[in-house]
Amino acid sequence: MTSTQIICVLLGLIATILLDILCGTLGYTLAWLFATSLLSVSLSIYYREQSERMERRLRDYHRKYGQK
Repeated sequence: MTSTQIICVLLGLIATILLDILCGTLGYTLAWLFATSLLSVSLSIYYREQSERMERRLRDYHRKYGQK
């Protein structure tokens, strides 16, 4: 994750904690936890696909030009 994404997630956490304190429930924090876990799963899938794509490109490059 980039630093901007981390800051946005932390600001979201602070906002949900404040909303929970004001409303007296845990609903906002639970929704934030669900959304954050969904974000982390989607980012891990994206980064895995990018890693596999780069490994394929590297293999193709070595196959085409030979390893030197």
